[in-house]
Amino acid sequence: MINRVFFITENLCHQDWNKLAGENIFFSIRIRPEQKTLKDLYNSIENYPVYSFCLSLEVDRLMEIETLRSTTSFLFMPSYLRIQGMRIINISGSSSALIDEVCSSITEYFSLQGINDIIINKLNLNADHNLPGKYRPFDSLDMFMAFYRQLLQSDQYFNNDIFFRASSIDILNSALLSLKELEIEFERKFPHLYSLSTKYMLLEKEYGSLKQKNICTAIELNYQKQQNDILRSVHSTTELQKFYDHEYEILPVWYKRFGHIIKVLMGKRTFRSLFSDQGKKYKD
Repeated sequence: MINRVFFITENLCHQDWNKLAGENIFFSIRIRPEQKTLKDLYNSIENYPVYSFCLSLEVDRLMEIETLRSTTSFLFMPSYLRIQGMRIINISGSSSALIDEVCSSITEYFSLQGINDIIINKLNLNADHNLPGKYRPFDSLDMFMAFYRQLLQSDQYFNNDIFFRASSIDILNSALLSLKELEIEFERKFPHLYSLSTKYMLLEKEYGSLKQKNICTAIELNYQKQQNDILRSVHSTTELQKFYDHEYEILPVWYKRFGHIIKVLMGKRTFRSLFSDQGKKYKD
């Protein structure tokens, strides 16, 4: 697909989802962010591996701290959806103000946990359908197809995020088939545009991969810088060196030489090394 299409459903654990998956086709679980439902969903996914997914939280109030904690646990699942290294969460509700508040609280909580690689899609269930599909998820298959056909005929025909709430697996199948037919028709009519859009997507994916590597490299360099700063600063390693200099170097010469003789007798040092700096000091 030359657009990113998110299928939102309540029944993600379906055996045919691997077959349905494709380029720029993503699946999301619609759920109300309540403690029990989140825990039940987590257990079901943990016991029944699913294709890559993300959460679509349908909110009617601010989320409590326990709910935020339960939501965070999904982000560490191996199957949780990442796009160009960024984890995805959809927040839907009937009020833009509420959605903004929920997104702010989630972002703040994630940040405190050290999680910053998050993209939050805000979906207003009461938004005008004349707006692009990224602002309101489609519920009607006919409206969804009409919008997608119109989108392909516009100057913004690719690289969009579109959301469709599929009420059943049959509707999801129908939507996928219809989308593919529309894009095949678009490719036939405008092969050059289709080729350019697919090349753009490949370059965008490559850019995302390189960007992620750059971030990881920057983090590693920062860790090394911190380590070097610690070694150069007044730290325990410096204190150990000072302790050695103070406790050992101030000892009288005869005491140090007596210690070397003991090492020779114990076989830990060569006798010749006592009289020459060029001699082998310690035995292998």
